[in-house]
Amino acid sequence: MKEKKHILLLPVLFFLFILTANVYPQSGWFWQHPYPQGDYIHDNYFINKNTGWVITEHQILKTTNGGLNWSINSNPDWQFESVFFIDEYTGWVGGLRNLYKSTNGGNNWTTLTITYYGDYLFKDLVFLNSQTGLTLTKDAIYKTTNGGLNWSLKMQNTYDQLSSFSFINGLTGWVSSDSGKIYKTTNGGNNWFKQASGINITLNKVKFVDS
Repeated sequence: MKEKKHILLLPVLFFLFILTANVYPQSGWFWQHPYPQGDYIHDNYFINKNTGWVITEHQILKTTNGGLNWSINSNPDWQFESVFFIDEYTGWVGGLRNLYKSTNGGNNWTTLTITYYGDYLFKDLVFLNSQTGLTLTKDAIYKTTNGGLNWSLKMQNTYDQLSSFSFINGLTGWVSSDSGKIYKTTNGGNNWFKQASGINITLNKVKFVDS
């Protein structure tokens, strides 16, 4: 008789578990970490200790108090990858097939026209002033001299996969690549020449603090 009681106990416990799950649904749960969203972060840019932007695949997040609070600008039809702001109002975002520009701190965005060659994911952006900027895909570098309205192809390389910019002034900059390769310009991105890092692995990011 004792064995039969133990056998009957399992379905009784299972019934109580289902009943408890229905009485206490998960509607009372709230998102705690990471705040304020859970997408992968592709890029970020801060112009000072308080004001900055973060890019996820379909969202642009902005903070004006050092990250304590964020406002979210979402667009499920746009795919974002990179961001750069020249001041509190004017900034650009690179994404899949398109570039975008804001002149009111990221509240609104307009689509920029660019003719791309080869790959069409704009992985990084840098602006040297309000008019002159560069963007790259994995196999090409483009430059604008009118704030992003028009872009010209400055380098096309189907053998190396480009990844990021680093400029120290309006003339001198570098681009990281795969197979340990780095490209350098001394004329604002119009021409690039290859440098060897001494290693053969992919360089995902480059950063120079001076010459």
